[in-house]
Amino acid sequence: MIRESLAVDSRFFGVFINARMGVTAEYRSVTAGWHAASPLTTATQFSVWFKLTKRMNVFTAFRSLDGDSWTVVGTPQTIAMDASNLKVGIALTSSSTFRMSEATYEQYDNTNYFYPSAAPSQSMAPSHLIPSLDLGSYDVRYKSEVDLQGTKYLVKASGAGIWGSQDGFTFINFETAGDFDMTTRVFSSNITTTWTKAGLMARDTLDPKSKMIFALFAPLQGNMAHLRSQYGGSTVNFQPFRERTTWLWLRLKREGTTISAFRSITGNTLQECNWQLLRQFSSTDVSLSSTLQIGMAVTSSDSRQYGAVRFENFDIQKPTVPARALRGSP
Repeated sequence: MIRESLAVDSRFFGVFINARMGVTAEYRSVTAGWHAASPLTTATQFSVWFKLTKRMNVFTAFRSLDGDSWTVVGTPQTIAMDASNLKVGIALTSSSTFRMSEATYEQYDNTNYFYPSAAPSQSMAPSHLIPSLDLGSYDVRYKSEVDLQGTKYLVKASGAGIWGSQDGFTFINFETAGDFDMTTRVFSSNITTTWTKAGLMARDTLDPKSKMIFALFAPLQGNMAHLRSQYGGSTVNFQPFRERTTWLWLRLKREGTTISAFRSITGNTLQECNWQLLRQFSSTDVSLSSTLQIGMAVTSSDSRQYGAVRFENFDIQKPTVPARALRGSP
């Protein structure tokens, strides 16, 4: 269970098993609000693996019968908890004030690692494999791996490609509403295909045919911006710069209904970047929802081959001053 506080009416999210409902994801999204439950199965199970993940304000529950193959329980929930002092751990109740219950827990583990937020931390976390989404067309034998080492994301991905009317790629995604400013530095690692692509993406949904904007680095082709302006429509490429590099900085920024893609081929730190505009997309180019899926995207453009890249200093900033004060800089 993950709780906002130890108060009895606290917001919480957890995964549980009981004889009547089987495995359930349960949560209270508002303090003193209703307690909701999403069952996975009603079959009686006496031994099961559980996993809870928190990525920004999105909580997801998983169940496994063998500790290797995981199934999502219910649907991920967005709950606005105060993350400064969360209470996490194992929980047990008999659901009766005059009866006792007993359970045995084994191999309990709690791993904290860096995820971007409006006020990002800089924790020196150990190397840790983190969840990612393999969207669209890919070979199940070539599932992605994302290894987080401090603030470096080492991504090994396949996927049919990010192009045409639908995408096949790996997505380390975060849900956000309104304006954002997302930045990262990308390095090529093991490039096995001509069109291995890595970069920053914003898309309406996780549907492979979704509308999207992609600021990308293709080590053998250069850097560019992709746009799919309609669901299931064609993808258009914009490439104002032709030189090839082994690394670069990328930036995707939303202000109101405008999303701008930038690159910088100089700078050892974010503050040293010399931002150059790849493309600016207004509401006349594409109409995107207020709430988007944003993050790091990688594809080898070959569902049976891996490509590997490294992201560093990935960050998502949310504005803390009026938007008009931000328009003086890219």
